[in-house]
Amino acid sequence: MLKCFLIVLVFFFSNCYKAERNPLHFSSIIRGLVESSSFYYSSNYYRLALGSYARIRPIKQGNIISCSISPPLPVGLNLSAQCDVVGVPQVTSSVKGYTVTARFDDSQVKNTYIEIEVVISSTHSHPPNMPYVYFPSSSSTVSESGGFATIPITLSQPSDLPVTVNYSLSGTASFIDYVVNTSNPITFHPGETVKIIHITINDNNYTNYNKTLIFNLYSLTNAHFGGITTHTLTILDDEPPYIGYANSKLLLVKNQPYYQYATITGNITNCTVSPALPSGLYLNFSDCTIQGTPTTIASPKSHTITAYNGALSTTRSIELTVLDDLSYTFAFASTKYRLSTPGQSCLERCASLGGVAPDTASTATVGSDCKTALVGLGVTTVTSPSASCIGLYYPCRYDKNSTPTTGIYSCNHFIDYYYASSSYNLVCPCYL
Repeated sequence: MLKCFLIVLVFFFSNCYKAERNPLHFSSIIRGLVESSSFYYSSNYYRLALGSYARIRPIKQGNIISCSISPPLPVGLNLSAQCDVVGVPQVTSSVKGYTVTARFDDSQVKNTYIEIEVVISSTHSHPPNMPYVYFPSSSSTVSESGGFATIPITLSQPSDLPVTVNYSLSGTASFIDYVVNTSNPITFHPGETVKIIHITINDNNYTNYNKTLIFNLYSLTNAHFGGITTHTLTILDDEPPYIGYANSKLLLVKNQPYYQYATITGNITNCTVSPALPSGLYLNFSDCTIQGTPTTIASPKSHTITAYNGALSTTRSIELTVLDDLSYTFAFASTKYRLSTPGQSCLERCASLGGVAPDTASTATVGSDCKTALVGLGVTTVTSPSASCIGLYYPCRYDKNSTPTTGIYSCNHFIDYYYASSSYNLVCPCYL
């Protein structure tokens, strides 16, 4: 009896000496004398639904500092540091036993045993306290010369478990336009509620169009989706647009409809012209097309057309002339065929001779064809890859690179009196 008392006395004073150096050690000894650390689950068996959020909390006494489980839990389930089994099971699993080991701050180690089964359920549910992942906004913009862009992703509340989410990319931007510097999938570690996608923007330094980069969230763990899951980043082209016209000098005929397309590269937000076009003509403000029917004659005048894409702009100058409508005053018998020079339209060729081109909107015919016209101009041998233009009142092309007395012509009713080519002469019917 005395021997037992002496052993207890030595143990007590030995621990008192340790307590002077570490008070926490003393408190754990006292707590260990009055209470025993323990933990267990309210049931030995849990049946969980595939795809549904689950949390199994232990009943514990004492302060758990670490927890482990063997064998590993089914995919989608995790064990927290406080021995909570939590997550969304991703695969079915037959009944299986697991040993959960908890280590307490008083150095005690406790084990408990549970069985878990994962089955297919007709309904999947998310508890009210389960966090959800979303984009704060659905769109944003960045200038091509901006260098970089950032897109935040938000977790609605901190989670005890890591939350992972994947993202996919689509849109009109190509891989040379950007670099995404954020790993995929994105992981929210316990306590984190915001993650940032970082994108490097590459400036190509030439005119093109605005491009889009679309981020779509999918396939996440330990959370669910809520709110916006798609974000569109628009990369704004920061070079001025390009605008051009087929001819820099336009010859129009009074009371004859006219339509001149503009060749545009880049984004156009507005077009203007100065000075104003002749009466009856107007500029389409959205695509810089010149169109309309001139109602008055106009001497040659330069007009400046400006195309805008927001902050930047570009200009083109054209010279525009409106001739009197003389085509109705000449008899068809006065029609003469003339070859234009390379780069010269039939309107310009006929005007240089003091006449005008036929009315392209007229149903009248000239009474000849391209082959006959060329023979009349001294071309002795004429071949054609297409049918003749019987009743010619449109120009046709003549290959100027052939020998002087032979050549190939092409009948094309899409060639009009405003067309000019640096590679071909045109056979022009002119009222002289």
